[in-house]
Amino acid sequence: MAYQTFDILQNIFKQKHPLIHVISVDDNVLIADPQILWNFLSTADAEVIGLAPVYGAKCVLSSLAFSTLSQVLVVRFSSAKPKGKKKKKANKTTPHLMPGKSLLQDNILCHPDRQKYAFRMDKLSASLFLDLNLRMTRGIDLISSSRSGRKSVAAKMNALGGETTLHKSQTIALFKHEETATTPIQDVALQAWAACRAGSLPSLTKALSKLPRIDTRVLGENVCILFGASI
Repeated sequence: MAYQTFDILQNIFKQKHPLIHVISVDDNVLIADPQILWNFLSTADAEVIGLAPVYGAKCVLSSLAFSTLSQVLVVRFSSAKPKGKKKKKANKTTPHLMPGKSLLQDNILCHPDRQKYAFRMDKLSASLFLDLNLRMTRGIDLISSSRSGRKSVAAKMNALGGETTLHKSQTIALFKHEETATTPIQDVALQAWAACRAGSLPSLTKALSKLPRIDTRVLGENVCILFGASI
């Protein structure tokens, strides 16, 4: 389905929140109707955007959810960069971004005023570059704010403000699919929203301000990721 809309109700934070509107589109739909993106960005509060990926076959990034505090835009990518020998041949010249992907890079991923948050931003930013030739600036890895093991439930809960503010069983259920193609679209949307919520919480501002920002604008063919200085 090229275009789908629905609403979700968050159930991980104990504090109640209004319904969250979700729009799911193929990336080529953004070319035909860029107003979808402009409407989404108009809901951004303090320029904080949450991200949540879905990895398909061979761990290639297949979908990415972008979230504000009131709306989620889930984009399904039509194709990825070629692998192996084909990839090397394609890299002899700078690959040209399709218009839909270019819109996302210019207006969100590399927008200088928009801070991006995700639970495993290191992996996501590398996948954006290696799979889709998409760059990113001002990316923040929420898991890095916790001292617990990166794959642990505690790390995710700490990144969201701590167990006292969360419903533990619902939080565990939300992340049980580990960003794979089996993750329900509702969960992908809620993961992105939770990342946005974490980036917007005043109680986390000090800890998150100390984390390095991820910037992949200057990556070369043999480099996977570059961590910029805190700004």
